[in-house]
Amino acid sequence: MIYYSIIVDNRKYLVRDTLEEPVIKTEIGWLSAESFIEYLIKNEKQNALIDLAEVGLDRLLNINR
Repeated sequence: MIYYSIIVDNRKYLVRDTLEEPVIKTEIGWLSAESFIEYLIKNEKQNALIDLAEVGLDRLLNINR
């Protein structure tokens, strides 16, 4: 398995690649990408969602920062 980290709103999360899909470690356990978004909505500041949206928009527009 491959592990790496992502940073959302200055907080580091460990990511593990699995055969099905990557999962993200939080204090409530390993979450799929969809569950991670739900986790951020329920538990984290709005800044985390804004940070994630900016990264997604940059990828859609092919902008390197």
